[in-house]
Amino acid sequence: MDLIYPLSNDSPTPKVYSASVSGLGAEDPTTVTFTKDAGFPTSFPEWTDAANNVFVKIPTMYRTIDDIADGQITAFTISTAPISEDSQPYSVFVKPNGDVMPYVCIGKYMSTSNTKLNSVAHDDVLLATGDISTMRTAAAANGNGYLQSDWQFNRLLGDLILVISQKVNFQDGAAGISPYLGIDDFANAQGWWLDGVTIENGTYAICYDPAYYVDSATPNTSHYHALSYSGGTAGDIKKLGYDLNNPFCNLCAESVTNTSYNTYYCDQYTVTTTNRPIYTRIGYGTAAAGIWMQLIAAFNTVKTSRLCYRPLSLTI
Repeated sequence: MDLIYPLSNDSPTPKVYSASVSGLGAEDPTTVTFTKDAGFPTSFPEWTDAANNVFVKIPTMYRTIDDIADGQITAFTISTAPISEDSQPYSVFVKPNGDVMPYVCIGKYMSTSNTKLNSVAHDDVLLATGDISTMRTAAAANGNGYLQSDWQFNRLLGDLILVISQKVNFQDGAAGISPYLGIDDFANAQGWWLDGVTIENGTYAICYDPAYYVDSATPNTSHYHALSYSGGTAGDIKKLGYDLNNPFCNLCAESVTNTSYNTYYCDQYTVTTTNRPIYTRIGYGTAAAGIWMQLIAAFNTVKTSRLCYRPLSLTI
């Protein structure tokens, strides 16, 4: 893979760039603070595969947790290489065998087909619809390493958008998000599935290996893990949970009942008493949507998805 970051002083080691956020979870999101190296990437190269699927190619990113308060991460740093012993690669870059992949690819476009999920440019009116199982099967049909969007991709995407844009409130839709990563369809998408995560009676369950993703998982489903925190009641997201054993899955752990969606994380959370998959609406054109928006859906609720790719067969 070609180096994405420039070398420093002719050194064979790429220079490390980082971006940080602190004060997350504040009732007034305008008080959250940001810092970002001038060289931290704000866009990423496109990659087109043999089937003409178009992706945004993101090299391995690391997260360092700088502060935890009230059971949630309130400060963290994203970096292009480890900056301390606490730096961990985002889980989406880690193979089931523990090897770290040099990059992953997020579909630039939403799907135009629910029979062969793809990332080919399209007119917004042609957005595909399909249940989570149909979309999962269609994504995998593209070949080894292909999958529909999941909670691991979503965590990377949301964190990058946060530190690059340097703001918490994304109620302005695509104008506030699309320019940062070169990913299309934020404002007009119905929302896309987050595979590998489900909720049952308030308890979240997550899976790391896409080979074992299923529709109706419970905390007892093989290869799924129950998180140490539960979902809140429906409303405005107030708190994102932190599980020491599953640090990259930060979902709604507490909410406040109002309709303003302009406090704390500025996003909506819905709740269910049965087991359901989850989808999100990043940048959707509504006051309730944003990078943390979390909706609980019936299995056959019609939604779109996004094709992603992990180079599982690549040997480092």
